[in-house]
Amino acid sequence: MSRELAAVVVTPVAPHTLWDRSFVLGTGVQITVELVFGRSGILMVDGSRNAELSSGALVEVAVSDKVARLLSWGRDTPVSRLRRLTDPAREYDV
Repeated sequence: MSRELAAVVVTPVAPHTLWDRSFVLGTGVQITVELVFGRSGILMVDGSRNAELSSGALVEVAVSDKVARLLSWGRDTPVSRLRRLTDPAREYDV
């Protein structure tokens, strides 16, 4: 996705389902995601753990009118960060 594009990429991580595709939201589009079936979950944004969610929780996602400037530190990727944060054998700061 081009950095000039005003959009956000949403990737639900749900290994127990068949949903494994990201989707792109453009300016003016908002979606609401609801946790169902008595399940809890974790909200992670850009590889950072933001909140623990209980069943019935609603998360609204939309493109912000604020611009984010992103940096990269070497080989650390969102996936490697996610693996570190979700590894129960490691302690981490949120």
